[in-house]
Amino acid sequence: MQTDRTVDRNSDTTKKKDHIWKIIEAEVNAKNPDVRRSLENIKIKWKNLKIRAKEDLSNAKKSVSKTGSVQKLFLSKCIKLDSNRQASLRSQNHDKIMSNSLFNDTLNNNNMLINQTTDSVEDQSYMTFPTTF
Repeated sequence: MQTDRTVDRNSDTTKKKDHIWKIIEAEVNAKNPDVRRSLENIKIKWKNLKIRAKEDLSNAKKSVSKTGSVQKLFLSKCIKLDSNRQASLRSQNHDKIMSNSLFNDTLNNNNMLINQTTDSVEDQSYMTFPTTF
């Protein structure tokens, strides 16, 4: 049974959510003014992104139960994300890439990317890696 207080709280929450979605819509449309996105399109895209992320998480958990390690899955995704940047660096600064300092910077950037990727996953309980292989 809903009381007046519950209804007020629900309507306040709905108003806040609607306001935030309107801000998101304005920011999305400000980034690309040539292509106007409706609020409904943005919500559908967000829903699809969440579904894909949950599927990836589910596949990672299945992979852990089969192989005992999800490390390869995350590393392959990180390599895909980072390959364009590395190719760009190689074409622009081939000699510098071979130098120790830039090579170490590239390794550090890759480690940061891996950390960012793993930090962005909501449920990290499956990410305990075995110490021996």
